[in-house]
Amino acid sequence: MAQSLLKEGYVVVAPDYEGLGTPGMHPYLKLKSEANSAIYAVKAYKDHYGSQINGQWMSVGQSQGGHASLGTAELSNSDTNYRGAVAGAPASSLGYIISEVAPQAIRNLLLAGKVETAIDVYAELLAYAAYTTVGVTAYEPRFNYREVFKDRSKLIVELAEGTTGENGSCLEDLKGKFITDIREYLNTNSGKTVLDYPGLIDNFQENSTVKKFLVDNQTATKKINTPVMIIQGKLDMAVPYQVTEKLQQDLKNMGTDVTFLLVDDQNHTGAIVAKNAELVAFIKKHMPITK
Repeated sequence: MAQSLLKEGYVVVAPDYEGLGTPGMHPYLKLKSEANSAIYAVKAYKDHYGSQINGQWMSVGQSQGGHASLGTAELSNSDTNYRGAVAGAPASSLGYIISEVAPQAIRNLLLAGKVETAIDVYAELLAYAAYTTVGVTAYEPRFNYREVFKDRSKLIVELAEGTTGENGSCLEDLKGKFITDIREYLNTNSGKTVLDYPGLIDNFQENSTVKKFLVDNQTATKKINTPVMIIQGKLDMAVPYQVTEKLQQDLKNMGTDVTFLLVDDQNHTGAIVAKNAELVAFIKKHMPITK
């Protein structure tokens, strides 16, 4: 994507999120933090290059970046130089995914006899939940993320934080730990299924800090004044397509100009790659390069 945009003559600015590449814990999926990381990066770029650029800009992101791109659009509603957003598989409705959508998907996999796939999906879900709850402590230090996990999971969840808050495990390693432990649990607990594994506590959404986080960081809760493209894979197991379908419809209902691309036979990262040409065309349409 970046190469395609550079080839067209665009400048690509790729900012670090707060706590990634800079000191401090990363507040994973905190909407305002992500959006400001992009907005401040563009401001710094403009301050440095000044009259060499025309000042127009757009945001593009995938997954957490999709969440960030929509957040950037919301925070840039009054910026006349901001021209639009592209969001690939944007994270949203986390509580709903964890408590309802994902368990049903795992049940369907188990009914189809796809136990290993169900383990993989649940392990990834728990890894994301770990990053999210650990990240809350970046701006709410009194929050003890361990309280929303059952005893068996707590030692694995702590790996998301690490020993300093900055040296936690990356996704594949953390997910692998959960996969190994889920398999061990099933091997030593006859009659149990993947969904019986002691992960999050049953009422995790009732924790006051978690509840506030889910409300404050839900994206697409207001009209976005610029055009938006949302790209979503139908085989996505990290962000279920039904959740993104609702998100884009909600935006449309509020009056946002949304182009929605639902991509058959593509997973979480595959969809935005498959629709790269459409992404570039969308940017060229709404932010044409002037000579």
